[in-house]
Amino acid sequence: MMIRTLRYALTTLALGAALSAGATAPAIAIPCGVSSVSMSVLTQPGFSCTQQDKIWSNFASTNIPSTNSAVFALVNLPGLDEHTVTILGPFAQNTTYNLSYTIAIDTLISPNITFSAVTGGILFASPGGTATLTKSFTDENFAPLPGLIATAINPVVSIPVPGLTLTMQVTDAFFTDGSNVTGFANTFTQTELTVPEPATMALLGAGLIGLGMMRRRQS
Repeated sequence: MMIRTLRYALTTLALGAALSAGATAPAIAIPCGVSSVSMSVLTQPGFSCTQQDKIWSNFASTNIPSTNSAVFALVNLPGLDEHTVTILGPFAQNTTYNLSYTIAIDTLISPNITFSAVTGGILFASPGGTATLTKSFTDENFAPLPGLIATAINPVVSIPVPGLTLTMQVTDAFFTDGSNVTGFANTFTQTELTVPEPATMALLGAGLIGLGMMRRRQS
């Protein structure tokens, strides 16, 4: 009886250890924009949030206090939408902060949408100094996209996003200098792709067929 009990205890311990070793952090998926999200939640493994047809995920940061927060906003405009994440302070002076994340278009919701522009901005309580926000991007194939640099002199900078880009990996390097900085923001603008009308496609198809027949006759 003692041997059976000992075997059962050892088996239970081994099973518990195996489960603990293979356990992963639970996914945390929430709607963006319901309320501000603390950095401690934002940077947890498995965190993601959805905002209309956008999915934000894979947040990681350096030096940003866990008590700081992120606020997500959405502005619907004719023909395009703007999705913004703002990281709010406080931020210490003369410190470099880093933030990385992924933003992707859910093609099941919006199959004809692509990113068209990115805006980086620094928020000041009192402008001045040489605070900088350096942003770099890659697309879904990890190919580099044009980056941008916002400064205290030029605190809001926008750049176009080339080609058909559905996913962007974003890396921010934010240096406060001696400025009284309250936060920094990133806005992603999307646009709808022009899809040919069925009648246009039919005409194009008929034209290609006619061209093929002409080439056959000539040969």
